[in-house]
Amino acid sequence: MKSSPLYVLMAFASALSSSLANILDPLNPKDGSATELSLKFQPALDFDKDSCYHVTALDLKGHFNEGLRPNHPVGASVCRTADRLAHSNAYVRRRCNHYWCAYMYGYYFEKDEGPFVSHIHDWEHVIIWTLHNEIFYVSWSAHGNYTTKHISDSALRFHEGTHIKIVYHIGSGPWSTHSLRLAKGSDEPPENHWGRWFVAWLVEVTWMEPWSKMLLQHNWGEKPHPDMREDDFGMKLKETAPWDAIHNEGFDPWSDADTWATTSLLSGMGLRSNFTSVEELVQQDL
Repeated sequence: MKSSPLYVLMAFASALSSSLANILDPLNPKDGSATELSLKFQPALDFDKDSCYHVTALDLKGHFNEGLRPNHPVGASVCRTADRLAHSNAYVRRRCNHYWCAYMYGYYFEKDEGPFVSHIHDWEHVIIWTLHNEIFYVSWSAHGNYTTKHISDSALRFHEGTHIKIVYHIGSGPWSTHSLRLAKGSDEPPENHWGRWFVAWLVEVTWMEPWSKMLLQHNWGEKPHPDMREDDFGMKLKETAPWDAIHNEGFDPWSDADTWATTSLLSGMGLRSNFTSVEELVQQDL
């Protein structure tokens, strides 16, 4: 029996109402949410039209994003609404020693829906590797596995000089799901609602107490979780660390010994947040 137009409309309205309930106010402390260097190296993202936008995973009131079930009746259109761009956080955790710094940026998506394989919640990550505060390598994730390229690789494209361009997309096979990839020339101009490379409000997870503990210890289910968790963080840095970082300068994937000294003494900078309100962010993009 065919569904009536009214039934389809009611189903769409129900789905839209459910998705709007997931929109959380982003964490955006006015006192400063990230270091200048974390902001300087923050990736600039775009999203293919069949892909969700990344959003806030946890708000200031301690509410977790409930995510969206993969069989959501209207697919990616619900998790790709323009208002999600103004309600988004990116998360970063740094580890610095022996003149190297690894900046791991984490992105939360409400679901990952492919043709035949899907799951609620998705986390993907980008690692920027710097030596003496200059980018030398970039690593990005696909379902927990990382690819690393040297800054000299022509495939790397940057927005305003220091923001690696990354696209959230779905693979080509029937069993594919979403992951990150490097941007290509054909990705210009960006396809998101704002028509520009997107840089969300950035929050250092180690400065988010008590939210950081809540965020990193939360059970996101069997599928991807933040690689910024303590054991996962060190392990992923060990797996992706450039050969010369380990063998030349002796970078330690497990040590935070110089994290604060490296980012403050070598840069001589303070702290700031990207924006102070959602309204300010929206005004800047009108």
